[in-house]
Amino acid sequence: MEVSYSDKMKNAEKLFSKGISLKANSRFYEAEKIFRKVYKDFKELKDYEKYSSCLNELGTVLIHLGGFSESSGFLNTALKETLRIKNRKLYADVIGNIGIIKIYQEKYDEAKDLFEEELRINIKRKDQYRIQLALGKIGNVYTVVNDLKSAIYYFEKQKDLCIKTGNDKFLTYALSGLATCYLHKHEYEKSLTYFRESIPICEKINEQRGLSLALTNTGYVYFLKQDYDHALNFYNRALAINIKLKNKRDLIYIYGLLGSLLQEKKEFSKSVFYYRKQYDLSVTLKMFRLKSIALAELGKIFKEKNDFESAQKYFKRQLALCRKNNLVNGLYFALENNGQILMLKKNYRSSLKYFDEQTALSKKVFGVNHFYTSRALKNKGDLFTYNGLFRDGLLLYQRALICLSEGFSSLSIENNPSPDNVLSEPDLFEILTAKASALKKYYETGKKNVKYLKLSLLTYEAALNTVGRMRLGFKEQGSKFTMSGNVIPFYEQAIDTAYKLFEITNEEAYIEKAFFLAGKNKAAVLLESMRETEAKIISGLPENLLDKKKFFKNEMSLLEKARYDELSKGKSASKKIITGLEEKIFKFKSEYNAFIEMLEKDFPGYYNLKYEMPETSVREIRNKIIDEKNVFIEYFTGEKYIFIFVITDIDFKVMKLPRRKSFDKSVHEVRQSLTGISLLDFTSNRKKFTSAAYKLYMTLIHPIIEEIKNKSHLIIIPDNIINLIPLEVLISEIPQSDHNYNDLHYLIKDYTVSYAYSSVFLLKNKSARKRSGDLKVAGFAPDFVMNQRNIEMKEDAAGKEFISAITPLSFNEAELNEIKNIFKSDYYFKEDATKKSFLMTSGKHSIIHLATHCIVDDKNPLFSRICFSQNKDSDSESYLYNYELFNLKLNSDLVVLSACHTGSGKLVKGKGILSIARGFAYSGCSSIVMSLWQVNDESTSAIMGNFYKNLSEGKKIDESLRMAKLSYLEKADGFHSSPFFWAPFVVAGNADIIVS
Repeated sequence: MEVSYSDKMKNAEKLFSKGISLKANSRFYEAEKIFRKVYKDFKELKDYEKYSSCLNELGTVLIHLGGFSESSGFLNTALKETLRIKNRKLYADVIGNIGIIKIYQEKYDEAKDLFEEELRINIKRKDQYRIQLALGKIGNVYTVVNDLKSAIYYFEKQKDLCIKTGNDKFLTYALSGLATCYLHKHEYEKSLTYFRESIPICEKINEQRGLSLALTNTGYVYFLKQDYDHALNFYNRALAINIKLKNKRDLIYIYGLLGSLLQEKKEFSKSVFYYRKQYDLSVTLKMFRLKSIALAELGKIFKEKNDFESAQKYFKRQLALCRKNNLVNGLYFALENNGQILMLKKNYRSSLKYFDEQTALSKKVFGVNHFYTSRALKNKGDLFTYNGLFRDGLLLYQRALICLSEGFSSLSIENNPSPDNVLSEPDLFEILTAKASALKKYYETGKKNVKYLKLSLLTYEAALNTVGRMRLGFKEQGSKFTMSGNVIPFYEQAIDTAYKLFEITNEEAYIEKAFFLAGKNKAAVLLESMRETEAKIISGLPENLLDKKKFFKNEMSLLEKARYDELSKGKSASKKIITGLEEKIFKFKSEYNAFIEMLEKDFPGYYNLKYEMPETSVREIRNKIIDEKNVFIEYFTGEKYIFIFVITDIDFKVMKLPRRKSFDKSVHEVRQSLTGISLLDFTSNRKKFTSAAYKLYMTLIHPIIEEIKNKSHLIIIPDNIINLIPLEVLISEIPQSDHNYNDLHYLIKDYTVSYAYSSVFLLKNKSARKRSGDLKVAGFAPDFVMNQRNIEMKEDAAGKEFISAITPLSFNEAELNEIKNIFKSDYYFKEDATKKSFLMTSGKHSIIHLATHCIVDDKNPLFSRICFSQNKDSDSESYLYNYELFNLKLNSDLVVLSACHTGSGKLVKGKGILSIARGFAYSGCSSIVMSLWQVNDESTSAIMGNFYKNLSEGKKIDESLRMAKLSYLEKADGFHSSPFFWAPFVVAGNADIIVS
């Protein structure tokens, strides 16, 4: 039976409506199939208006899918038809879509002309919806060409009109447009405000692509702020949305952003994976600008690996592509990349030509007062200083600072701009460190005028203060730790400069400055979290806001734990559950960060108290920590040097030593020989230990032997890999013949040793004991029964799986009974030693003793955990996680973590070890006894019994532990006298008398 014209038309119209609906819901592939069929139907039916409209819709869908060439063909056909049938409304829509393609082809003037014509037609037609759409398109063009003032004007007009008409969809576009403008202006907080405003609107109206763009760009803001953990959260959620939508056009951006983030984190293989995905997709979609970016980033990875020839090949391909296709932004960076690689290859003349062209291009396109122009001038400055022309280089750095700063115009190298008025804090940091380095080298290479060295130090301080300002904006701990590691080389340079000034001038103020700089980075993150609780109290935050903050932190902790548990299932983990949890985590983190920013804005007292960084002076340490028996020692391990700061009751000295490769090797050999002892390799292990322990003694202790020889107590602030070993196991001489471990002359035989995370942290906890009255102890000795729940599959450093079991402890009950005989208080054995009983009682005790197991998670330190007696129904009720300690306020004078690895964890450059012990420090405990490796149950019980006996007799915490160790060592046989058995426990924090 033949279908009638009317039925054909109804069927075509029905399909067309379905295609429109699918497109509106971002189901572009399904919509494309429908439009490809139905436009032919309309042509056959000779309905040229619907035929043109369908071609336009097909062209639009193909733009979303990245098929620009094919899209252009359909749109041009639609354009001819709309002109023939004289449909102005449809004509305006078509030229608007053609304008979008012109943007991707980087033909910005043509795109702007088309969008402006689209706007004029729709203003004449009084079509509010399409007026809003055209305003946003024009704003986007101005954003791309960096005319941000004009872009903001159009986005503001779009926003106002959207609010007036209730168009939430386009309102999200306007907000994202404004956010992007302020992002380009490097006004990050303002940018984040607009992005955050758009995200809930996108969620409410289920605008998935708009949500993806807002997430991607929010992540990029955090990336620019070097807040990598937060950035990754946003990128991953945007990636999941676009994979689901099969949206190649946006996937190509996210691949590049992920590549860039992983490159910054030095995860090069993962970075290359994403850049190659970006490159392949950009070739498929003929997106030349993104192809250029992928080539550039691949070149940078080879440059970082010192493969300059391979890097140059990529950069040359990038430059040729940008010149051929007139890619202005890409050309700017291609010139920079080629200039830098030629500079490294010492082809200075050709390098300068590229930098000159880059500077001229930036001034022409972006203007003189722009961070791109500032960056181009810095590149020239780097070239001149690299070539030894320091005066010319310094002048270029000064000009770069002028371009970067509003209201700063000084060409004198003695002046630096205020960070309050700069276009970009990261760029300011880079120029200041380059300038400081040039000033130092200018002094060292023959211009022996101390003025340049003094200016270098002042400039390094200005740069590091800028880092402090950037750190304030970071909300997540991981990001703060990442940044702290990245700036270590600059702290080292600043410390070295101060040290040189001391050598020249003999002014103690300079080594005091070096000492302050050595401790500043270590203290920043830990102290900020420690101060947060007292800041909330002192600044008078309302109770309802304190409750809200607690709610946020608790909810995020629960969600993170649920995600961690699901991921721990490995191959059996549910992607759907993980994605759902990540979405909830993302939502809570966004709301929490906005809430914290509100607190810091509306309660400046809270902000100032939380972030205030007190300076630690030598005088303060001498007055509050040092007596005639004590010595304060702080280590700073840079990339080239080890600095040792020594403060006694009458003197202050600094030693500067080269950091040789053998130093790191010796640390790891001592660590391995202590943690890997066995009867099978007893002799070889002992020889390896004595050799490495002696070498470390000669590096870390012998240079300061004159300062400590008449003292009895060493208070040590370790740094970097020094955190991995207890220095009291170092030996001052190598025996001449075969020997036992207890024959060695350990540092502990001459000195009592205690440790601290930083001098600022130590001073903070050096005040009067936190609890008055009778000393109360809370002791816990859980019972562990071997069963399936106690067994976990873990991975070693090589990625090989092994079985880890929580085994029964034979001596923890006896250990606690020993303490019970000395201190009468609250003790929990076996099934009573639960997490619940700990949480109910621990905040009320001066001393907490945990004789149990600790499970360390090196990959996710927040999920390291202390084990309690198992709950029949829930594993979560058997573990106290590190992240939970961040939300507790224990305020104990002493916590004894009598378990394996309580001082072990992830070693973070610039911050030390992220261990469970550090979590207790966050919770306000002023002194912690922790273990640096797996402990022996029997030897631990013996040492702890003597430790508490010594404490009860009024001895200091560190002295009590030393005497207990020496007592054990004196009685132990040859094998059991190894430091493996007696040395894992160390004291961190205030080691003063706890029992008067």
